[in-house]
Amino acid sequence: MKPGSLLRCAALLCATQMLTAPLAVADPAAIVSAKRALQDAVNHGDPQALLAARARFPGVSAADPADPLLHYYVAYATWRAVPLMKDKDQARDLGDDGLDHLDKALAQDKKFAEAVALKGGLQGMLISYKPGSMMTLGPQSGANCAQALGMAPDNPRVQLLNAVGVIHKPPALGGGAGKAVPLLEEAQAAFAAAVVADST
Repeated sequence: MKPGSLLRCAALLCATQMLTAPLAVADPAAIVSAKRALQDAVNHGDPQALLAARARFPGVSAADPADPLLHYYVAYATWRAVPLMKDKDQARDLGDDGLDHLDKALAQDKKFAEAVALKGGLQGMLISYKPGSMMTLGPQSGANCAQALGMAPDNPRVQLLNAVGVIHKPPALGGGAGKAVPLLEEAQAAFAAAVVADST
């Protein structure tokens, strides 16, 4: 698989599979609306729409401030929006805020493997915006991705987040497209198996 095709495959999986985790809050209609807005923004790669959809979740969370999934969705929208933003300072600050939301999610549920994986992915992404923190963010990102895989090795979202991180990791540190191909294929197979299981 060529690098360009690899990135398109990763983007497609991210766009179609990362928003399927259920939410349980006081106002299901508001959550459905917010998730649809986020999915539409992801599908169109629109950073402003992503930011607008992201802004809807904190308001909804007032109905259930202890729900870790709401913080997860804010962070997921952050992870998708940051690479599309032209203002690098704003992107950096938004990324830091996304990490804060993941810390809040994990404070509510320390076994939330997808939040751990997303934290690792966001930390790795922020290295480009905070090069002075590379020696801190790099090891933290790797440790969180490894921890998430250890917690939920068969979780397709965890697998996908790890694979996307490997795409952008320097080859000298074990990353690159070649290393990511089998990981993306494993994630794709895991998503397919989950769909089959849900349909039975």
